[in-house]
Amino acid sequence: MEHLNRFRKSLKYILILSFVGYLCWLIWLTFGFYLVKSNYKQSYHNLEVKMPVDILRDEHAIPLINAQNESDAMFALGFVHAQDRYWQMMMLREAGKGRLASHFGSDLLNHDRFVKTLDLDGLAKKTYANQSNQTKVYLKSYADGINAWQAQHAKDVLPLTPENFIFQIDFEPWQPQDAILILKLMHYDLTNKGLQSLKMMWLMQHLSDQQLKTVFPDLQYPNNQPWPKIDYISQSTLDNQSGASNAFAMNQQATLSGKSLLASDPHLRWTAPSMWMLVSMKWGDEYVSGGTIPGIPAILIGRNQDLAWGVTMTGSDDQDINLIKINKDNQYQGPKGYETLKTRQIDIDIKNGTHHTETVLSNPQGVVIDPGLYGFKIDPQNDEHFILQWTGFNTNDRNFEFQWALMRANSVNEINSDLTQMLVGPNTNLILADSRNVKMLMTGKLPSRSSKHPTQGRYPGDYANNETHWRGFFNQSHNPKIALKQGVAANTNNRITTSKFPNNVTFNWIDYSRIRRIDELISTIGVFDLEKIKEAQLDITSYKAKWLNSLLLYHLDMNLVEDRYKSLIASMQVWQGNMNKHGFEPLFYHVWLSLFVNKIYEANIGKHGKDIESLNPNFIENLLKDPKVQKHWCQNNCNDEVNSAYLEAINKMVLLFDDDYRGWQWIRLHYALHQHPTLGNIPFISLIANIEHPISGDEDTLAMARTLDDNGDFYQARKGAGLRVIVDFSASKDVINMINSTGQSGHLLSRFYRDQNKLWRDGKYIEYNPNKVKVKYTTKLLAN
Repeated sequence: MEHLNRFRKSLKYILILSFVGYLCWLIWLTFGFYLVKSNYKQSYHNLEVKMPVDILRDEHAIPLINAQNESDAMFALGFVHAQDRYWQMMMLREAGKGRLASHFGSDLLNHDRFVKTLDLDGLAKKTYANQSNQTKVYLKSYADGINAWQAQHAKDVLPLTPENFIFQIDFEPWQPQDAILILKLMHYDLTNKGLQSLKMMWLMQHLSDQQLKTVFPDLQYPNNQPWPKIDYISQSTLDNQSGASNAFAMNQQATLSGKSLLASDPHLRWTAPSMWMLVSMKWGDEYVSGGTIPGIPAILIGRNQDLAWGVTMTGSDDQDINLIKINKDNQYQGPKGYETLKTRQIDIDIKNGTHHTETVLSNPQGVVIDPGLYGFKIDPQNDEHFILQWTGFNTNDRNFEFQWALMRANSVNEINSDLTQMLVGPNTNLILADSRNVKMLMTGKLPSRSSKHPTQGRYPGDYANNETHWRGFFNQSHNPKIALKQGVAANTNNRITTSKFPNNVTFNWIDYSRIRRIDELISTIGVFDLEKIKEAQLDITSYKAKWLNSLLLYHLDMNLVEDRYKSLIASMQVWQGNMNKHGFEPLFYHVWLSLFVNKIYEANIGKHGKDIESLNPNFIENLLKDPKVQKHWCQNNCNDEVNSAYLEAINKMVLLFDDDYRGWQWIRLHYALHQHPTLGNIPFISLIANIEHPISGDEDTLAMARTLDDNGDFYQARKGAGLRVIVDFSASKDVINMINSTGQSGHLLSRFYRDQNKLWRDGKYIEYNPNKVKVKYTTKLLAN
């Protein structure tokens, strides 16, 4: 009885403490909501604006900046970026400066080493010095807007964001060149060609000549290449950084209304808040609306009165890694003998109080890079080092000047190769539409390699050979000319040219299946309207899954199929690759395929075999259909591996769930995670900071939901469209349909932190008209 009384007494205190804790949490949350909302209703005085600026927000807190001139509009854009995404943009800058380890510890040391080795901050400063005077004025106005918001709230009782409260970080003022630093960081994040070069080298050391020819039939083999032995020690954090995206536009001939349509959705890693923020700006009679990235003062995907634009990544070969011999005097063997490398010291503070210092070697063409930053290791006694060439080292990029010219343009014909000469990188496919015409062109500069390049840049060569050195850049006129198909311009990171090396853009095109699905839709739909283009952007049918599933079934021995699963196989036989979250076919297909692929790689190359698919996404398809490929990889034309994988897939599903295959729904394992980059792994706080939900699609559907952590047991989607934009020129000339995957605010206590997420996952859009905003909140920026 005494024990029971003690239990009751303990339970009483637990309930009281739980109630008090819950009440405190509600008060904190309510106070946070109030602070965030009240922030939108203030007037700010003594700011560096020439004329008053109104920031009008609708029910989703999308800001409409009403300014009288462009300079004030840039100031206000900086202000609203800081107002909504202060922590996010400051963290982007800290990442670009290589200061994450000082805030969060040694786990981020290699990231800081990498960006400091590249010297992104130094490159940004040099690039800023090469900008026009007008560009410098706008970048300063943008920086002044950020700093104005920061100064206005510097004396607040509470820190500027919950993250500032938790990590106690005080950020220095924003500098005009910091926007260029963010662009350099994005360029670095959107390429993985250096990593691919080392992966290719590793594969060439571990696959037989016959296997290599089945994977890379056009590979140019080295002549007595003195390669050091390289060990693959870990998966690099760079592995999943390269970008992907869809964009398509239909001219007047391909639309029901006779007016053009454009859709664009970039695919980056999902975060909370989203990388993207929706903004509309007006100055005088001009306006522009669409998606911005906080820290970058431009509408990157969107529209003005007369023109709409979207982008996809080309995946161009914009990096080379070569072997370089360095002696004790920091001299390297070049084509003309030994030359001295420049030395630069990098210093990194680490949160635990320690300090990291190392010397970086470079020459005017590149920088000596530690392969350990890519997850590889060579014997430290080896005198071979690696030198990286990258288009991002160029400091003549005038990206902002181009972006602002794009935002003012009135027709697709105004955007030509003369204008795109301003751009260096990253290389993108720019898709444009005005009311009648559409156009697609490749932007950015491609490195000019010698036609006699011994490795064609695909794997490390000998830097002492002059043929491995770049000859500068091709002129923009050399960039591929991309023709329309039935009045449609479309790109999903697919091949855009059949030109041979060195005019080939890349050997490793990111996509080959999403573009086939678009081709199917173009053929079946014929002419498009707003609803049809939405359906295409949200399409969850995988052309690749439909084809690979049929190949798996071709190899399946039906004698192994139990009677209770014959109806499962019958369903798989008529399945057309629809990746609906409620279907059982998507999950069974992925489990079966994953187990088959693992068997192939484990028998031949081990856990890093999946790198083959990053270098040749057609490999598994070729393997399953071509006996000439199969004889070098499989037993019995791959029948044994396919059937063994089928039986294991059945057993796995029964073990995970039960033996009723109709309950093996895709959502049982397939969830989308929008993770907060700094709070996402902290217990309890992560429940508020992260956004997680079931999702349809996979990495090969137009509505991408890509798994980055797929180890055969878990299918958590981490990458897809954080922004969707559609412009219909048959509607009002002001309207844009857009949606963000999370919400406008980066403040996790704000109701606008996640309010767009449900709309986004339900395939809905916000129809935004800057001339018909239902104003909920008004912020005034005043000079006095």
